[in-house]
Amino acid sequence: TQKGNADLLGLNDLVNAPFFREIENKYAHSNKDVLRWALKPVLLGHLLQSGHEKVAYADPDLFFTGDFNFIADLLNEAAVVLTPHWADLDLRRNDDSIFSILRNGIFNAGFVAAGRKGLPAIHWWAGMCHFKMEKKQELGLYDDQRYLDLMQVQFKEIHVLRHQGCNLAAWNIHSCKREMKDGRLLINGQYNPVFIHFTHDTINNILEKNDEPLRPYLDEYMKLLTAK
Repeated sequence: TQKGNADLLGLNDLVNAPFFREIENKYAHSNKDVLRWALKPVLLGHLLQSGHEKVAYADPDLFFTGDFNFIADLLNEAAVVLTPHWADLDLRRNDDSIFSILRNGIFNAGFVAAGRKGLPAIHWWAGMCHFKMEKKQELGLYDDQRYLDLMQVQFKEIHVLRHQGCNLAAWNIHSCKREMKDGRLLINGQYNPVFIHFTHDTINNILEKNDEPLRPYLDEYMKLLTAK
């Protein structure tokens, strides 16, 4: 269906997509969150197979603040674009951060982009999500996310998005340093903010004045969410 300039897809639109039935049968009646996380690669694969040359998945708590067209340009060569967490790995400053990355994964599954030649990788990811979706540290599992660490080994042309203005969040407050220069926010002195991940922890950090440079973006985000 259409709403304005947007096409709205429902579960019925995905019934013929690879792994949809298997994932629906396994998770639909047990955990709705797990179901929607597992369907990320199914939706991406469906869109690519429906004729779209380039697609991107974005979590609903992402807020885009700058030009992101360069990510689409990356897909002229890349099969899939993954976003690192950019967690702080300076053990002198924060020795718990390395354990967080080892538990949760190098890449954040809140944003993944793919082109047509990324279809094998996206279908593989869907298969992994069907196999197991659990937060189980002893098995190295973190729902759909930890599988992305393996994708760059299993498949060629997996691009690591190294623009540190992407996926700003509580987990990279130290490694993606927020700096005000001439009235503008820059990340590590060179990157413009592109999108912010307003997770619960990110919002709390801002409200507690631990990440004040992001406060204007949070205010704008909340204003848009509450606008009628």
